[in-house]
Amino acid sequence: MDTPKTPNNEAQRLAALTMLNILDTPAEERFDRLTRLARKLLNVPVALVSLVDKDRQWFKSAAGLDASETPRDISFCGHAILQDKLFVVSDASQDKRFADNPLVTDEPRIRFYAGFPLTAATGEHLGTFCIIDRKPRQLSEDDRQTLEDLAHIAERELSASYLASTDADTGLCNRTGFELLAQKLMNACSRVELPASAAFFRLLAPMSPDSGKLCPEAASAFSEILTEACGEGDLNARTDDTHFACLLNSCPGNQVADFLQRVEHGVERHNQRHTEAPIVLQSSWLAYNPFAHHSITALMQQGAQRLDIA
Repeated sequence: MDTPKTPNNEAQRLAALTMLNILDTPAEERFDRLTRLARKLLNVPVALVSLVDKDRQWFKSAAGLDASETPRDISFCGHAILQDKLFVVSDASQDKRFADNPLVTDEPRIRFYAGFPLTAATGEHLGTFCIIDRKPRQLSEDDRQTLEDLAHIAERELSASYLASTDADTGLCNRTGFELLAQKLMNACSRVELPASAAFFRLLAPMSPDSGKLCPEAASAFSEILTEACGEGDLNARTDDTHFACLLNSCPGNQVADFLQRVEHGVERHNQRHTEAPIVLQSSWLAYNPFAHHSITALMQQGAQRLDIA
């Protein structure tokens, strides 16, 4: 049996999956409708919306299968997310990659599998829309197109979940996405006793004279400055129109000044090129204390107070 390889962008892929805030949520008709249609249109006993987590594949919708998840290391979907096109196994019992796989030798006794990768708005493969049969078969061109069409609809539904936690103007997390991911990051730092710090920013200008809101160009430019200043394991977000936040992983308080200096230098460079509408910035920071900050909400509240906006 071949164990699925790990994608090269695994860290980003898992972050995009977490951003959906959809794992282990109840069944939803918008997905169940699609898997029921797949069973009927493609004449298969099983159709799934499968999301590949770190160590498991979890089924957001499972028509014709009682299981809610299976281990990733025996999953067919783990193979399917490694490519951009439809992944088909016509007879798993005759395929050396799967012949001794427990999902083939035992229930549900997979013989045929076809899965189309479900891609996040940011480009990562999150899982598959797949169909399973207990007997070998081939897919016609019409069947392939039907499966891909249903997969693209499921993909749009996943994108709707993504957009609920993403700032449309900058592509950063919005407040919802930040609270979700930052809480997980804080918990991880606390478990392994790693330091973390948080930085908070308010952009005072430039504001649009028409709307009274921050100019979209300034928000986009500042998001790029933050992304460049942050490390690979850090998390940045736009928490409302004028406010941004960063959770700095493995960063003790005595290293925050270096981060803030990188941000300030980025703003200075921007303002030298855009003298007609310079970014005016206010910032604050605090070190994460697991005893004082029991949640990301508590951390953000203290950060807001330090920006004098509470």
